[in-house]
Amino acid sequence: MKKRLLSGLLALCLLAFCLPVTGQGAEASLEEGVEKPGVDVKIPIETVRARCAGGTDYLDKYGVTREMLLAELSAHEKDNYYLGTPQKSGDWQSPKGDPSYNGSIGMNCAGFVSYVLRKCGLDAAAAIRDIRKSPSAGRWNSSRPYNELAKASNYLSWIQYGKLVAHVYESQSAMLKDGKCEKGDLVLRFWTDKFTGNDYDNHMMIFWGDSPGENKVWQNAEGRNHIGPMVNTPASAYILIKFAPKVPEPEPFAGFTDVREEDWFAQPVLFVKENGYMRGETETAFRPQNTVTRAQLVQALYNMEGKPALPEEAEPLPFTDMEGHWALEAVSWAYAEGVSEGIGDDAFDPEGTLTREQAAVLFSRFKAYKEGLPSLNLNWLNSFIDRASISSWAEEGIAWAVQEGVLSGRGGAVLDPQGRCIRAELAQLIQNYYEPRETELPVRGGVYGTVQEDSGKVLPGAVVTLTGESGARRTARTDSRGEYGIYGLDPGVYQASAAKDGYVEAGPVEIYIGQDGAALQQDFTLEDALLAKLAALRQKFPHGKYWNHKGVPASWEAVTSTPCSHWTGASWCNSYTGKSGQVFVSNQPAIQCLGFASMISDQLFGKDAPVRTFQDFDKLRVGDHIRLTYAVHSMIVIEKGPDYVKVVEVNRDFSSCKIEWDRRIEKQDLEKFGSTVRYVTRYPD
Repeated sequence: MKKRLLSGLLALCLLAFCLPVTGQGAEASLEEGVEKPGVDVKIPIETVRARCAGGTDYLDKYGVTREMLLAELSAHEKDNYYLGTPQKSGDWQSPKGDPSYNGSIGMNCAGFVSYVLRKCGLDAAAAIRDIRKSPSAGRWNSSRPYNELAKASNYLSWIQYGKLVAHVYESQSAMLKDGKCEKGDLVLRFWTDKFTGNDYDNHMMIFWGDSPGENKVWQNAEGRNHIGPMVNTPASAYILIKFAPKVPEPEPFAGFTDVREEDWFAQPVLFVKENGYMRGETETAFRPQNTVTRAQLVQALYNMEGKPALPEEAEPLPFTDMEGHWALEAVSWAYAEGVSEGIGDDAFDPEGTLTREQAAVLFSRFKAYKEGLPSLNLNWLNSFIDRASISSWAEEGIAWAVQEGVLSGRGGAVLDPQGRCIRAELAQLIQNYYEPRETELPVRGGVYGTVQEDSGKVLPGAVVTLTGESGARRTARTDSRGEYGIYGLDPGVYQASAAKDGYVEAGPVEIYIGQDGAALQQDFTLEDALLAKLAALRQKFPHGKYWNHKGVPASWEAVTSTPCSHWTGASWCNSYTGKSGQVFVSNQPAIQCLGFASMISDQLFGKDAPVRTFQDFDKLRVGDHIRLTYAVHSMIVIEKGPDYVKVVEVNRDFSSCKIEWDRRIEKQDLEKFGSTVRYVTRYPD
C-alpha cells in the first residue's frame, strides 16, 4: 500500500511540472483546458491549432539559425558531450560536456533543447519575455535564469507570443508524411484532449532525419540523451517549430559564384572576362573584394594591348623578384615601354598591393604610351574634399583619370586616393577606359580642417572665421581634436583666420566648386565630413597592417607590420575606451575589434557624441558601429547601400588584429543574426 501511494504522489508531481495551466481573462478562448478532475488539464487540439496559427517569424529572429544548430550538434554526433547524459526531471540543463548549469550532469527533454539553442546564440532573455506574455506559462521551482526554457509546455506559449511559424499534426505519422520536417527543426509532442496513453509528459526533441519522412530525432528521453526514433504517443499533437527556409544560392554571373547580376561590378566583370582582359582567381571565383596586386594590373594592361612581343631593343629586365613569375612577360613589356617601373633595389614587388592613385597613374601611363595624354586641368581635383591626400607624383595621373571619366569618387565628394584598389574596381576602370563615363564632379560647398601650431600641437576651442568677398562671415569652433567644418559656402576666395589665446593664423582659402568654377552650391552633410575623416583614417590605419604595439610604444594609435598571436595572449593588443564600446563592455578599456571600432567611432564623431542603439538595417549610416554579440565582433560602416554595407574592422580572423577595409556584407547575412546584431549610432538625430 505504501509503495502504491508513493507512486501516485510521484505521478502527481510530474503532472504539476509538465502540464499547462488553465488560462484566464482575455486569453481564455485560446488557452482554456478541458479538466480531468483532480489531476490533469488537457488542451483541445483545436485550441493548439489556434495558438500556433498565423506565425510569421522563425526561430532565427532570436539569434540562432539552423546552420548554427547543425554545426553544434554535428560536431558532437560521435562523442559524449551530449550523448549519454542522464535524463533528469525539472530544471536540468547540464550535458556531460558542461555540468555548469546544475553543478552536475543531467538534462530533461526541454533542458537539452534549451542548452543547445543557448550555446548557438539564442537571445534567451527575448525568448523568455515572449513566453511570459502567456497566462499559462509555467516555471520550475528553480531560481536559475533559464528555467522557463526547460519546460516543454512553455514552447507552445513561445510559438504563440513569439509569432513563430509552426505546423500542428494530430499524429507522428502525419507529421512525417507532410514533407515539412528539416534537420534541426524543433519538435514538441503536446498532450491534448485526444491523448489516451500513459506518458503524461509533454516532450521536446530536435528533428535529426536526413529526409522529411525519416523518424529520427535527437532527444533526452528514456533515461538518456540519444539519437533515435521519436517516442510515439497515440493521439498526441506533434508540433513542428521552424527555422527560416534556406535562401537559395544566387545564380552565378559571368561564370563566377561570387558575382551576382545585381552587383554594381557585375557588368564590368562580364566585360573584362569576355574581352580577355581579366580572369577569375580560380575557375569559379572572381574574388571582387580582393586587393589588386601590381602584377595583376600590369597583366591586365598587357592583355588590353593584345600581348605584344617585346621590342628588339628592349633592355633585360632588372628585377630579381620576377624570375619564374607568372606575369614575367607582362612586366617585361610594361618596363620596356615605360608603362611601369620597379620599386627600387632591383625589385618589382609583383605581389605588392595597389592604392587607387597608383592604379590611376598606371592607366595614365598606358594611355600616354598608346597616344599621349590630353591637356590636364588639375583644378578638377579641388572638387574632392580629400584633395590633400593625393600624392604630388600622382596628381597628373589622377587628374587624367577623373577628367576622362575613367576614375570616379567613392561618394560624398571623397576620391580616396590612398584607399586600396580592389579587383571589382579594376574591372570598372578597364571598362571605363574603353567606354568612358560622363565626368560628374562632386559639388563642393564647405571646408574642413585642423588648426594646429607649427609644432604640430592641435588647438581645441580655436575660433575659425571665413570672410567672403562680400564681407559676410562664417565661424566655427574647433572640437577637442582641433578639427572644424564650415559648410554651405558659395564658391570664391575667402579670408580665413584661426585664433586662440594669442595664437593667430590667417590666409586665403579658395572654395572651388564645379568644372569651370560655376556657382554650384550644396550644403555638406555630416556624412560628407565623416567620409573625409575616413579617408584620413584609412591612411593612418592602412589595410593589411596590424592594430597592435608589438615592438613599438603602447598607444591606441600604434600600427605595426607584425601580427598578434592571441593563442598565446593579448599583451600586444592596443586598447581603447570609447563610448560606443561602453554599450557592450562597461567602464573598462576594450581591445581588438571592439576597441578599434570604438576608437574609429570617437575619431569620427568625437568622444562626447551621444550613443543610441537600434536594430533596423535600413537606418544604418556611414560611421555606425555594428556589433555581432553572438559572433563577438565589431565593425564600423564606411559605405551603405540599400542591401549591403562595407566596413572597416580588425581581428576578423580572431587571432592577429589585422586591419581590413572595404569588406562587403549583405543585408541578408546580417539579418541572419536576428536579435544578436546590435547597431550603435552617434548621429544627433
